[in-house]
Amino acid sequence: MLLIARDGVEFQVVDRPLYDWFWPAFSAGRWEPATFRVLDRFLTPEWRFVDIGAWIGPLTLYAAKKCQHVDAFECDPEANRDFRDNLALNPDIASKVELNDYALGDRDGSVCLFSTALGNSETSIFAEHERYGRIVSCDKSVLAQVRDAGKVFRDRGYAECERTLVKIDVEGAEFQIIPRIAELIPQSRCVWYVSFHELNVNPPGIPARDARQGEMLRALSAFGQLRWYGGALEELDQEQVLSSVRAGTWPVHESLLFTPGTGRGPAGRPDPVAALQACG
Repeated sequence: MLLIARDGVEFQVVDRPLYDWFWPAFSAGRWEPATFRVLDRFLTPEWRFVDIGAWIGPLTLYAAKKCQHVDAFECDPEANRDFRDNLALNPDIASKVELNDYALGDRDGSVCLFSTALGNSETSIFAEHERYGRIVSCDKSVLAQVRDAGKVFRDRGYAECERTLVKIDVEGAEFQIIPRIAELIPQSRCVWYVSFHELNVNPPGIPARDARQGEMLRALSAFGQLRWYGGALEELDQEQVLSSVRAGTWPVHESLLFTPGTGRGPAGRPDPVAALQACG
């Protein structure tokens, strides 16, 4: 058992060799600092956090110390097991967390997950992952349940709920989820934080660059009526972002924040919370 502390938040986790690299990086603030800027900026006791692609629960455990409730989704059975073990070590927040052991996608059914090691943070629907400029074939796989993201979002009311932060980080499956919920996004009242993994998109018979560019543009178009922010919580100009994607100069594996409000930005309200309050 390990005691983890970051930015004044403490919780306990199981001590497993697979994560020996991770928890020190987490505690030192080296892992996803932009994500924690978002969590810290929004989450208060009145908020709900939706953690889609929760892995072993680092963000869920951190968020549950700050907010009212967390809906977590993790379909990798090895990661899910470790998540549940971590949650059991923290009874003070366990009642605030609902862990769903299925994936979200464009339909109900099942999906094959691939990884170089099940339980790591890179399990995805793609049999080949691109990492550091090379394509890695995954030799581990498992069948997981998948549910229609549109139905789940409608049943749970995520999109229309204020004081809800929806984080999507699913190693490329965002390009299935976002089109499925696209009609809910323009008038949504929640806050979205999406990590894009277009490098994993390598379809046979289509040039990788064209496929990745097309998926990014299609996904980003769903958020066109919202305000866009980067990792430093700076407001972005949508046209400049889209132009960068078309030119192939937009950073890979980039996360973007989207809040309710109209504008092609920037429009004088660089703080996403201020923009959210102005919209409300």
